[in-house]
Amino acid sequence: MRASKKCGAAISHGLSVVSHELGVTLTQQSVSDKTNEIPVSTEILKTFDVSGKVITTDALLTQKTFCHAIIVGNGDYCFVNILL
Repeated sequence: MRASKKCGAAISHGLSVVSHELGVTLTQQSVSDKTNEIPVSTEILKTFDVSGKVITTDALLTQKTFCHAIIVGNGDYCFVNILL
């Protein structure tokens, strides 16, 4: 996706769900320039059974609606802040 916007791509931002246990990407969703990852991640989360799973994200997704959806689904939330 690097430089895809410069080459005329309509969508150049994507959100991926990755299984660290399996080492594979489970799904990807494009993120429109008119929004950010928060509403997209909440919709993606609805498609997974998070019961007994640990969900890790970066600081952007420490949002009440996202965390609530994980808790309602009997999952656990782990905030991961990566500083480069």
